Amino acid sequence: MSPHEKTFTSPGGPTFVVGSQDESINKVPPLNVSGTVREVFVSGSVYTRSDAPSGGTLMVGYHVGCAVELQGGAVGLGPTAYLDPGMYSQDDLGPTVSVNVAPGSVSDVPLLKKEAVTGVPARITMRDIHLVVNGCIGPAVVRQYTLMQLHTDSLDDVGVVYGDPLWI
Repeated sequence: MSPHEKTFTSPGGPTFVVGSQDESINKVPPLNVSGTVREVFVSGSVYTRSDAPSGGTLMVGYHVGCAVELQGGAVGLGPTAYLDPGMYSQDDLGPTVSVNVAPGSVSDVPLLKKEAVTGVPARITMRDIHLVVNGCIGPAVVRQYTLMQLHTDSLDDVGVVYGDPLWI
C-alpha cells in the first residue's frame, strides 16, 4: 500500500513528522471456515522524527469496522403460526430459530508503542501481526493509524496519519 507521511508544527515551534510505509495486509481464510470471521496478517513500518527538545510516544494500531454484527441467537422448539390465503390458520409445534443482529461498529485495536527519544528517529516494524474480526456478517474494513504524542515541558501535541481503508 502507498506510504503516508505528515509534518506537524506545534504551537511554539517544534515540528515532528509521522509516517508509515511498506504496509501490507494479507487476507487469509478463517481457521474455523466461518462466514462471520475475517482474518488478516498485517506488516509494515511506522516512524517519527522531531526537532522538539524532548521526546514522545509513537503508537500504531488499526481501526476495524463491521457493517452488521452477529450477537447470538437461539434454537428451540415452540409454537409456529401459519396463515395460508384461502385456508384457515393453524398452529403447530415446530422448531424456532432466532438470530440477533445489531448495527455495526468501529473498534480501535492498538498494536504497539515506542517511546521516542529527543533527536533520535523512532521506528516500529511489524511483521505478520494477526488480526481477527469475529461475529461480522456484513462487510468489514481495516485502516491503519500511526500516532505520535509529542511531550515538552509546556505542551503535549498529537499528530496522526491514517492508511488506506481496505475491505477484508
